[in-house]
Parts: sequence; structure tokens; C-alpha cells
Amino acid sequence: GCSRITLVLGKNGIGKSSYISYLEKQLTVDGYQCSRKPQRISPGYKGTVRSMMHAKYAEAFTDPLFIREVVEPLKIDDLLDVLVGHLGGPQLQLVAFLITLAKPSDVLLLDEPSSYLDMVEIHTLARVLKHHVVTQNKACVLVEHDLSLGVSLADDVVVCMGDSRRSIISPPCKIETGIDMFYAESGMEYGGLYSPVLSCPSSSLLP
Repeated sequence: GCSRITLVLGKNGIGKSSYISYLEKQLTVDGYQCSRKPQRISPGYKGTVRSMMHAKYAEAFTDPLFIREVVEPLKIDDLLDVLVGHLGGPQLQLVAFLITLAKPSDVLLLDEPSSYLDMVEIHTLARVLKHHVVTQNKACVLVEHDLSLGVSLADDVVVCMGDSRRSIISPPCKIETGIDMFYAESGMEYGGLYSPVLSCPSSSLLP
């Protein structure tokens, strides 16, 4: 691990989600354990949140430190006895984020973790993620449509450039450099203010 969060920037449809998939395959081949939260989540488990956590992620869910630093801040206690199939969008997003952190991993791959969440939930998620990455010495690659949130969490940036037919990924760079590249690639002028809604990843093309 390296306690680092890398933000992936790029225009709509450029292939950011596909880059996450590509990274997962490559890192797994290289011997790293990856835990990925996909952009779209399907609630396939038939039981409650509690039974799922105990059946699949018992080690984390019985760890007092994980309970205190992840489960309790996210207020998952309120959802434990809800059937997974009955979870709403924001609830499903929080449970998916919890599961991603609960899986044993060297690298977290997070695709749009703040989707459907309100400002309080986003603030909590950001705090939990940053603390988890630092204390567990993990690397994290983050795709996030809320640019201000992504920038506040990131240690460095990679930028997807090109178009939907073919995209290339920049090397990791400083946040300011990455922002400049992203705005130049998007045909927008950067005035020093981060807009919270600039890009939403969606593509089936590998970079």
C-alpha cells in the first residue's frame, strides 16, 4: 500500500469507468488485491444487510475498529435489518461503499461513490475514505463527478484524453496540472473555481 488517492478526470463518455475495469484486471495480474465499487450497483443478495455482512465480510464486520471508523460514521446500523433488495439509491450506495472497504485489499477502485448521496452523507463518506486509506495504508483510484469532492480527497490526478473511440491516460500528475489538462481537453477555461458537476463517467471502451 501507499496511502494515496488518485483522481481520474475526463470528459463524459471518455472511458473513465472502463479505465477502472482495466486497472482492476492489470493490478490483479500483478498480484495486488483490488476491491472495486462499480458505477452501477444491482442489489442481488436476497437477505438483510446484516446477514450479508456476516456471511460475506465477517472479518471486517466483527472488527471493533472497522465498526467504529466505518460502520458507525456511515450510520449503517439503521440499515442492518433492511432487505438488500429493498434499499433505496442512497442506502444502496452507502452499503456498496461499506462493502468495498470491508473486502481485504491493497487497492480501492471507487467509481462514483457519492452518487445519490446528500451533502451530509458525502462529507461523511469523504472523511471515512480518507481516514481508511491513511490508516490502512491503501492506494485508491477514484472516479468522481463532484470535482470539488474529488480534488479535496486526491493526492494526484490522471486525465483521460482523446474521444470515445480512443482515449489515452496521462501519467499521474499534480492536482493543479491535472485540472489544467482536464479543462483544456474539455474545451473549458479554468478560472480557479471547482464546479461540482462537470463530468459523469460512462463508456464501454478500454483506454
